[in-house]
Amino acid sequence: MEILEAIEYAENEVSKSGTTPRGTLRINCVTGFAYHVLSRHLPAFLSKHPQISVELFVTDRVVDLLEENTDIGIRSGEVTSPNVVCRKIASYQRYIYASPEYLARRGAPKAPEDLAGHDCIVHRSKEHYKWPFLRDGAVTEHEIASKLVVDTAEAAFQFALEGGGITRIANFFADEAVRRGALVSLLEDFHAPDIVEISAIYHAVRYRHRMPKVRAFIDYLLENVQGYDKRSPPRDKR
Repeated sequence: MEILEAIEYAENEVSKSGTTPRGTLRINCVTGFAYHVLSRHLPAFLSKHPQISVELFVTDRVVDLLEENTDIGIRSGEVTSPNVVCRKIASYQRYIYASPEYLARRGAPKAPEDLAGHDCIVHRSKEHYKWPFLRDGAVTEHEIASKLVVDTAEAAFQFALEGGGITRIANFFADEAVRRGALVSLLEDFHAPDIVEISAIYHAVRYRHRMPKVRAFIDYLLENVQGYDKRSPPRDKR
């Protein structure tokens, strides 16, 4: 979709809806956040705004909002897309987890070097082969050898949940699993802060016209999701 088409789209949306949020809201969202956070909030949002319907596209691929006629993108990490407005929704921390079943079979690592004798599940992106740890006030990175490399954090979470090994993922994946005893947080004494930011992005043209449905969704996320990272991650004190 070209810029002039986007302007016409935005103007038509505002003309049709006035100031009332209504119409179809097209959202593109990264996999993990969609499954573990957004899924908890969308039903309440739709209940609050009965004239809005949502088309949710779940993918870790970076999409062009105009080309794919998407109103809002929800992404993790740094946003480098041109001509977009970026609003931080929340930030999280990566921690190290394994299932009780795995730990019963293999034991729990007591220090970062112990990971060399364990099955580790890593993300294929370069930085995920190195896990940071804090020692004597300094952060050091340990290269992680793995027999299982995955292309999404959601896959790492699922394999760890099934006893496949130790992984390092954002706490929004694991919080609920830790609460019910399905995962255990490891190496807490060596934890090095590692922030994962979640942002909502929308094209500058559409944002300038401030379509009510877009504004309503962003406002809802800021009100209900922001601050999630301020909770202390649940810990298993085994």
